Amino acid sequence: MPSLPEPHEPQTKQPTQAADPVSLTAPFRVTAFLAIWIASVISNIGTAMQGVGATWLMFAADSRPVMVAALQAASTLPMFIFGLPAGVFADIVDRRKLLLWSSAWMVLVSVAMCAAAYLGQLSPEGLIAGTFALGVGAAMTAPAFQAVVPDLVPSNLLTPAVTLNGIGNNVARTLGPALGGVVVGVAGAAATFGINALSTLVVLAALWSWRQTSRSSRLPPEHFLSALRASVRYVGSARGIRVVLLRATLFFAFASAFNALLPLVVNKQLGLGADGFGLLLGAVGVGSVGGALLLSKLRARLGIERLTAGGTALAGVTTIGLALSSNAWLATVAAALFGAGWIANLTLLNVGVQNTVAGWVRARMLAMYVMTFMGVSAAGSLLWGYLAQTWSLQASLLCAGVLQLVSLAVVWRLPFVDSATLDLRPAPFVDEQLVLDPEHDLEPVLVTVEYRVVEENAEQFSYALWGLEEARRRAGAMTWRHWRDQSDRSIHRESFAVESWTDYLRLTPRTTFVDQQLEAAVQALVMPGTTPHVRLFRGAGRYRGAAPAQPTQL
Repeated sequence: MPSLPEPHEPQTKQPTQAADPVSLTAPFRVTAFLAIWIASVISNIGTAMQGVGATWLMFAADSRPVMVAALQAASTLPMFIFGLPAGVFADIVDRRKLLLWSSAWMVLVSVAMCAAAYLGQLSPEGLIAGTFALGVGAAMTAPAFQAVVPDLVPSNLLTPAVTLNGIGNNVARTLGPALGGVVVGVAGAAATFGINALSTLVVLAALWSWRQTSRSSRLPPEHFLSALRASVRYVGSARGIRVVLLRATLFFAFASAFNALLPLVVNKQLGLGADGFGLLLGAVGVGSVGGALLLSKLRARLGIERLTAGGTALAGVTTIGLALSSNAWLATVAAALFGAGWIANLTLLNVGVQNTVAGWVRARMLAMYVMTFMGVSAAGSLLWGYLAQTWSLQASLLCAGVLQLVSLAVVWRLPFVDSATLDLRPAPFVDEQLVLDPEHDLEPVLVTVEYRVVEENAEQFSYALWGLEEARRRAGAMTWRHWRDQSDRSIHRESFAVESWTDYLRLTPRTTFVDQQLEAAVQALVMPGTTPHVRLFRGAGRYRGAAPAQPTQL
């Protein structure tokens, strides 16, 4: 049986932070990124316009609050249901094809809704069903769209590329509703559905023209449930992604109060109407775009920790400011500054995911981030709305703002993993052409590695092996254990199990340079003149033969 791959010479990614920050517009020099970015902005504007048309149509057909709320839920619920499965699919299938099929699905749904609305046959229930169907398509594309960014631009352009995506989203959020209102007034709600279909066709054209570098492998694609379990194990063994998810939870739980209670502030506290609400929403969008434009320079000067802390503090202070605002101008300033703090955290948390996970699991981790963002925001909105109704609007906002500032004390104890020296590129390996055995791939595989270590190195070796445990689990190990021989204390044994023989074969392609450094640290402490001894055991399964003639007497 072959042994586990020998570690290559450890390679460390050099710190990429330079005195001169990379230009925000540098990713636009990559033709594929520019084309897909323009197409996604156009498509997001179309989606926002359709949202206005759908809401207007629902108000005209059935203005009961429960139906309006159901329409909003239909647009967000698919991300909770399909977000993680979509991330799994984006990691185990061709991402470009997944995006093409999902975009085509949204075109068909939009065309059907446009035709039904034009003919007067789109009932409130049909409108909700169509909105849900569009949400399914959006949920299937979201992780894949984010995961292809590192495939479109080099690593040094990742931060400005993610920032530009955030700017595009905010531009669409600012322009889309305004254009949607104009179109509804001139041509009716059905026209917004048709425009959304055309805008999604632009995305289809951009994706069709992009030629993705193929990810060739002689191993079969992961099974869906196995891939889902692997993503959960990865989170449990990768501190970097856990930190990002915890920080996202803390930020969005309190920042959600601003967005959730803004309509009530406009109506009840400031006494404004729809125009005032549009003004404040526009201010949030303008602040987001302005903050995104300054993000690269501020990150180079302040660093990611200070910048995210500053964004969190800004969100907390502006939430308190909104609670105390007595006129539209103060509220507008608060909204613009809140948008800047919001986009800083949203962008840097997204970059944090991209920089701290291996490529083979990136879409799944981005899906978990999006689900955390949306789930926490939805739960937070309900909580702050309930407190506003139970206490008062001002008290709810003040509480959220103060807790946002208090959360800085927790965030400061959860620093981001330094990605400057975290090389998560796949390490080179020699393909040993191990035999695939799909007929007997249902049983787990146990791997044992025996080391000889001198006693004075035993404690240091145990610590190094503990680091290697996390690498094994990230790559797919279900269980891991360190054993020590009681008759010969120099013998240490590492054992771990994977789900199947195919999953064992995936261990080597999933090995990164960071994993190789951990392996090298363990190997450096092995007794001179000895080499680790690897043994493989495959699950024998339950005995299904005939009973023995003379059963053993107990």
